[in-house]
Amino acid sequence: MDKAIKTLIVDDNDINQMVLNAILSSQSERLQGTIGQHYPFDVKRMGDAASALEELDILQFDLICTDLLMPYMNGEEFVIRLAESGYKGALVIMTQVTEHTQTFINRIRKTYPGCAVLNKPFLYKEVSDSIARVLNLPLGLTSDNIK
Repeated sequence: MDKAIKTLIVDDNDINQMVLNAILSSQSERLQGTIGQHYPFDVKRMGDAASALEELDILQFDLICTDLLMPYMNGEEFVIRLAESGYKGALVIMTQVTEHTQTFINRIRKTYPGCAVLNKPFLYKEVSDSIARVLNLPLGLTSDNIK
């Protein structure tokens, strides 16, 4: 696969955006070296959900990674609007799981049954495995098989 995986990261925390972007870049490079296939991530980072929705009117994404707790428009409203817009790509929710967020996640999984949840603070292995799973990448692409 040489086609870039168009990825949108939505998080009001710049550090979380940079860490996730670095993990995606690292995973792409390791996959190239390990299995000889290129899985590049073309990443767009947005600091708020309202701007991200505007971006979705312009571009289509294969993968969206979003925080749930953000100012102005929270991630819950953003994910609901994604579903209403007919978004069919992969979804990763990044949050600190609480009783409230777990209730929302259970509801949204009815629309996005394959969505992944990354409990903050997340680890490289969790991100790597979750991205491979939601994108239906070959099993050999999970971090367990990357040396």
